[in-house]
Amino acid sequence: MHAMTTPLPEHRRKFYARLLYLGTPGALLIAYLFSIAWPLPPVKLVVSPETTVITGPLRADGTVDYIKYHNDMLSEGVTNDNNAFVPLLSIIGPDMLDADHLGAIRRQLGLPETGDPFPDFVTIDSVKRELRQRQIEQYPDTFDPDKAGDALQDQYDLAMEHPWSREQYPKLVAWLESNRQQLDLLRSATRRERYYAPPKIGDDTDSLWDVLAPDVSIHRAFAETLIIRANLRIGRGEYQEAAEDILTAHRLAALLRSENIPFIGHLVGTTIRGLACNVLTPLVHNPQTPQTTLRYVLDELNQTKPSTNWREHVQHETLGGVSLAQYYYRSRDKPVLVDDDSLTGHALRRCDINQVMKELSTLQRELANAADIQPMQKRHHAYDTIIARIENDYLPRYEHEHSTIGKVTRFLSPRAIQRERLNDVAVAHLGIIQVFPHSRGERLVSRADARLMLCRIAVALRLYAHAHGKHPDSLQALVPEYLDAVPVDPFDDQPICYKRTAEGVLIYSIGPDFVDGGGVDERVKKNSFSEPHDIVVELKLPAKTNGPAKPD
Repeated sequence: MHAMTTPLPEHRRKFYARLLYLGTPGALLIAYLFSIAWPLPPVKLVVSPETTVITGPLRADGTVDYIKYHNDMLSEGVTNDNNAFVPLLSIIGPDMLDADHLGAIRRQLGLPETGDPFPDFVTIDSVKRELRQRQIEQYPDTFDPDKAGDALQDQYDLAMEHPWSREQYPKLVAWLESNRQQLDLLRSATRRERYYAPPKIGDDTDSLWDVLAPDVSIHRAFAETLIIRANLRIGRGEYQEAAEDILTAHRLAALLRSENIPFIGHLVGTTIRGLACNVLTPLVHNPQTPQTTLRYVLDELNQTKPSTNWREHVQHETLGGVSLAQYYYRSRDKPVLVDDDSLTGHALRRCDINQVMKELSTLQRELANAADIQPMQKRHHAYDTIIARIENDYLPRYEHEHSTIGKVTRFLSPRAIQRERLNDVAVAHLGIIQVFPHSRGERLVSRADARLMLCRIAVALRLYAHAHGKHPDSLQALVPEYLDAVPVDPFDDQPICYKRTAEGVLIYSIGPDFVDGGGVDERVKKNSFSEPHDIVVELKLPAKTNGPAKPD
């Protein structure tokens, strides 16, 4: 006998119908939002020639140890006997580098941590601090900390620009004297062949970008001190000693621009080279400078090498981009190291790491290939093409993702689209890091190279004028007695321009705009962006003589 089933009341049937009708879409919507809001699972990194230019050495977790590769590359062939940085450690104190870092460097180089016979280099900042402290003690009520040391800094800046005398800036003279031994050591150290400063590597150092900026900025302080002392020596008529300081700065710049030095080192070396060229100008133009001093300067400048192989440099440097992508991948479970609220941090941690590294490695190879293109104008056109692709393909989405609407859109996007957009953000961020510095930095380095060539030619012209009582009709007349060959302009691979004028001669490079402006100095036209400008050195006619000038 079957039990009888009691039918549901009408009102309850309607309730369940409404619940099914309204609840199912709501449940599906909640499930959809939950699925797209849940963090994207990380993709397992695959180390291969497609994802990275180098595939070893590897860490314990199987990822590439870019830091060890980079450090091995920096130190190859370097010994404590040929490394210019080893003697410089004798004068680098805790005021210039952190004491713990100094100790780590000494241990890595196998050097004793104490016992150096030289005093630490005295920085101008330490002098200003002492001056500030004295002012506080002497004038506690009227002392203005914002203006402390301003007068000394003004004197420092002026002393770098032109020759000066002991009477003008006596505090600077005392400061230079306190660094006399240190600068003499710097002179001998820069005659060594190599430069290797061990990078700062610790337990928290995960990315190559942590070591791509070595502490080469301390050498700008050395160079500026040399330049100031050279200007003082020119003002006092000590031309040979001034030349020694100038050439020491040039040698320091050359060490920092070696092929195995990171890009930041090249930029610091380029800055130092520019400072050295600035102070060389009054030495060359001074009619009292002996011919023997000019010949000494020319012989050393003729040994100075131009820029390094850019292909090798690009290959080494752009490893930083893929290294940074790997760093975010390895730190995806470390919220302390990566800001979860940062869109870029989220993108780099949750993107398709293999796809991003493939695209970055492709960019790197394209950059390396572009670095081989000659002349420079065509090479930079290739750089600009790569930059345009980043700007057109990735940057718009990168900027959109940073907006409020972009964040909402990313939140509501299907997972495949979300992953693709995160990839775009990551590639745009890291692509800019890789491409932009090289396309802009090479012009800065080449400008310094051009200025050095012009200085060499200017010295050669002064020597020629001493010997012949006039300037030559062409630069070819300087070969081979003064120059091995007429220097080539790095901006167009053509001989440096030479023009006779009513007052003397102009020698110039066409400059980074790649347009021959006829010798219009870039400093004169620095506020004009519509007209071409050049990098120019002008020499006046030599003094009237009766026949060839006698040697000093």
